[in-house]
Amino acid sequence: VDGIIVAQAFHWMATVDTLEEAYRVLTPYSPLVLIWNTYDYSYDWLRQIDDQVLSKAYSPGVPRQQTGQWEDCFKTTVGGTLFSMVHKWQGNYKQVGDEDMIVGRVMSTSVIVEKSPEEKAHVEDIVR
Repeated sequence: VDGIIVAQAFHWMATVDTLEEAYRVLTPYSPLVLIWNTYDYSYDWLRQIDDQVLSKAYSPGVPRQQTGQWEDCFKTTVGGTLFSMVHKWQGNYKQVGDEDMIVGRVMSTSVIVEKSPEEKAHVEDIVR
């Protein structure tokens, strides 16, 4: 395999076992690329949505990209031997949309999608 790209998901499988398997299938010097879209919490309304809805939706122990815990597997002896951080990049892309787009984005978050219809309706009410 000449490269592995994991978008919006590595935090769900961030273990040394995952790194060992990726290393096993990659050809030498091939990249493991991890991508996340993140919210810009400099906007108060986004921070409020996270505080009131998203952060509360995660049960203790459920992985979340924002905590940075996904990096821990790379800091182990094995993880640090298999992979090194060659490049870490953060870009900015401003997504512009109306209320329905924002509600749709929040409702598509994995921990919201798995909720009951009643819980989803409550989340939507809070976001609106």
